[in-house]
Amino acid sequence: MAAGERDPGLAGERTELAWLRSAIALAALGAATVRAAPLPGLLILLVAVGVWWVSRSARGRGRTPGDPRRMRMIAFAGAAVAVAALMIVL
Repeated sequence: MAAGERDPGLAGERTELAWLRSAIALAALGAATVRAAPLPGLLILLVAVGVWWVSRSARGRGRTPGDPRRMRMIAFAGAAVAVAALMIVL
């Protein structure tokens, strides 16, 4: 390995799997919530779709870490999760 090269190992795969696990957990929570309260359940399902969407883009596929599009997607996912959590609490 050259001096400037970096071996990322499996960090990208672990990150993608963590996002995917979060999306699956949110989808299960949303599906269970839909029965008791349809509107919050649907919002949670929408957030699950958003988290899944971010999981597909989390690896950056050739983009730089500071890519504005990627940063917007991550900010959107974080804001959506925060809004869903607030709605559940209220």
